[in-house]
Amino acid sequence: MYELRRATKKDSRQLRKIIKQVGINRFGVHWKRFFVLEKEGEIIGCVQLKTHLASYQELTSLAILPAWQKKGLSSILMEACIEASTKELFLVCDVELEPLYTRNGFQRHQGKQLSLFHRIHLRISRTFWSTMANSTYPILMIHIG
Repeated sequence: MYELRRATKKDSRQLRKIIKQVGINRFGVHWKRFFVLEKEGEIIGCVQLKTHLASYQELTSLAILPAWQKKGLSSILMEACIEASTKELFLVCDVELEPLYTRNGFQRHQGKQLSLFHRIHLRISRTFWSTMANSTYPILMIHIG
C-alpha cells in the first residue's frame, strides 16, 4: 500500500525533482511544509501546506508522478493538508483542475467574496500563470469543511 508521512530534510532534492517533472511552480518550496506519499520507499507524490500571515494556510505544490496519476492519490495528500490545517485553507489552481478540488471539499471564490489578502494572492498568481505557456487561467478555491 501507500505510506503518507511528513517530509524530512533528506527528501528535499526529490521533492524539487518531482515538482519540476510535473511542471508546477517551484517558488516557495520548503521541505518542512510537505507531506509525501511513498510506495515501496519511493516518493510518488507530495503536497505543501504553507502558512500566510496569521490567518491563512495554502495547499500548494500538489504533485503526483505521471505513472501514478489518475489513481486517487491526490485526494490522500489533500486530506492530509485538510486535517493538518488550523486556519482557513485555500489554494490557487488552473481552472481545469476545479473538479478535482471540488470533489475534495473546496469551492471557488471570486470577486467581492475575496478578502484583500486573497485578491492580492490571486493577482500575483495570475502574473506567474501568464508566464507559463501550458496553463489556462488560475482560480482561487477555499476549503469548505
